[in-house]
Amino acid sequence: MKRQGLFAGLWDSLVTWAGRLFVLGLFGTAGLTAITYTAVHHTAQPDFCNSCHIMEPYFKSWQDSPHKDVGCIECHYEPGSVETLEGKFKALSQLAKYVTRTQGTKPWAEVSDSSCMRSGCHNVRLLEGPVSFGEIDFDHRHHLLESRRGRRLRCTSCHSQVEQGQHMSVDRTVCYTCHFMPDAEGGRIAQLSECTKCHGAPDHEIVVAGRSFDHSDYVARGVDCRECHDPVIEGDGQVRRERCHSCHGEAGHIERIGETAFLHEMHVTEHKVECFECHDQISHGLLALETPKATRKEGCGSCHESSHDAAKKLFAGEGAVGVEPRPSRMYTTRVVCDACHTGRESSLATAAPT
Repeated sequence: MKRQGLFAGLWDSLVTWAGRLFVLGLFGTAGLTAITYTAVHHTAQPDFCNSCHIMEPYFKSWQDSPHKDVGCIECHYEPGSVETLEGKFKALSQLAKYVTRTQGTKPWAEVSDSSCMRSGCHNVRLLEGPVSFGEIDFDHRHHLLESRRGRRLRCTSCHSQVEQGQHMSVDRTVCYTCHFMPDAEGGRIAQLSECTKCHGAPDHEIVVAGRSFDHSDYVARGVDCRECHDPVIEGDGQVRRERCHSCHGEAGHIERIGETAFLHEMHVTEHKVECFECHDQISHGLLALETPKATRKEGCGSCHESSHDAAKKLFAGEGAVGVEPRPSRMYTTRVVCDACHTGRESSLATAAPT
């Protein structure tokens, strides 16, 4: 009887402690779940991203962008549960680096195409056809579904933050890097002579420097834009070896600078690296009047001694004592000298100096 009473007491004690542990475990689990949910929810808010001062300019540009109603993780985390967990771990490591002051000096992040094309975002963009980008009709299908100059592009190849304060916008200088980059022989690619692919044929009078001009007759005659407007490109997009050192410290990486296909595969297709981290910028447009190349054919001065100073002053309408400058209409509209003075085969009538 005493033994039975002893076992009964032990059993009651075990049940009591098990019950207590169960209740404590239940409350602990509920509390941990609540804390985890709160932490996950709070860290998913854009305001939390802004709690690190290095993120302030990016947060501000996001606030002023068309994506201001889209949470950071909608873009920076790929769709899917596993991908979300992976994104959380990466974010946690970034937070740890920030707290321990071991973060890099240049914040860097990638946005995958799957995030851009997720349901409810830009998933139908490829089917919409051309969209207007300023005066340019742009078709995403050609750039995302096809290789361009042998490169596979991604959304962020064009949509990026090249200019501080512009969140995921398109900077035209990115377009110029691909479209006006010299080929292997040093010449411009074919698109230079196909201006109307981007600009369209002028169908109205254009006013420049107070002068109007109707291109319709020239368009009808098939005159190449470069007959009058050339040069309109500055720079060659050169890749300088010293730029590699801003990211890479190993000699083996630097020595692969000549492997163009590999470099673009790693920096453009596999990862998002801004073009201008490597390439010099290329500018495109009518040159400023004071630019020497605006009044002469690019490259003449590399061989010929300049002997046209008087003609250039006459063209610019300057140099006369006591007379206000009266530039030629061609000068103010940036028409180059050899648009008229040329000895090459031309769709314009050949003119000779008089």
